[in-house]
Amino acid sequence: MAGRQPDWLTSARAARGTAPIRLFGRLCGRAGLLLGAPSLLVLLGSAPLLAAGSIPATAARFLEIAGAAPPTLSGVEIALYAAALGLLAACWLLGLGLLIDGIFGESG
Repeated sequence: MAGRQPDWLTSARAARGTAPIRLFGRLCGRAGLLLGAPSLLVLLGSAPLLAAGSIPATAARFLEIAGAAPPTLSGVEIALYAAALGLLAACWLLGLGLLIDGIFGESG
C-alpha cells in the first residue's frame, strides 16, 4: 500500500536539490535585509540630529561628511557615515540576491 509523503518531507528533499547559486542568492537577499534595517534606523536617527543646525550649513556639512575620512568626523557624524555605508552595502547585497533569483529562478 503506497502512502503519500508528508509535505514537510517533500519540501525538505526538494530543498536539498537546490543549486548552490540559488542558495547564494537567497543568502545575499537575507543579508541585505538584515544589514539594511538597522542601517536605515541609524541613518534616520542621526540625520535629524545633524539637521538641527542651520539649513545651509547642514547641507554643506552632509556633503562634507560624505567625502570625509572617518578619523576627521566626530560623534553623530560617524554614525551617519557608518549607516550610509551600511545601507549602501545592504542595497548592493539585496540587489545581487534579487538578480540571482531572477536569473536562476524556476520558470513554472
